[in-house]
Amino acid sequence: APDGRTLATLELGGPAARGGEVLGVHRNALIETLTEGLRCKPRLATTLRAIRELGDGVEVELTDGSCEAFDLVVGADGLHSSVGRMLFPDELPRFCHYRAWRALVERRRSDPPDAIFRIAPQTYFGSFPVSDDLYYLFGHEHGPDDAESAGDGAGQLRRLAERYDPA
Repeated sequence: APDGRTLATLELGGPAARGGEVLGVHRNALIETLTEGLRCKPRLATTLRAIRELGDGVEVELTDGSCEAFDLVVGADGLHSSVGRMLFPDELPRFCHYRAWRALVERRRSDPPDAIFRIAPQTYFGSFPVSDDLYYLFGHEHGPDDAESAGDGAGQLRRLAERYDPA
């Protein structure tokens, strides 16, 4: 409701009803798990300068001056992706009036043990534990491109979360 009251709660059922348990994972733990069996590890603190297709893979040139050949390049580098610009130079990102805020905070005993997802007109807010010590918060909002959206990220997330009943 506009005043922040919860109008309905949807019971999603236990883990078996969803086909498995819903888990929150810290990004570093996810990267470690996904790359555990790879022959090479993710390259951090360097940027892609060029990609050249080879017959059976790609060669990449990095800003640290190195060149290497790989079977696969994953461009998980965000909205202004250098990989995306190299592969799709005519496709530019455009503002679609969605804003997102994220925070990783120390987990308190009073935090809910499961994921929470709340929806209101043009916004949603959620939270879930990612470890025994950490809690992940996120908020999304659809609205005009205005000066209000450019403020303090933590303050904007707090403002968005205040629209909902505390759980």
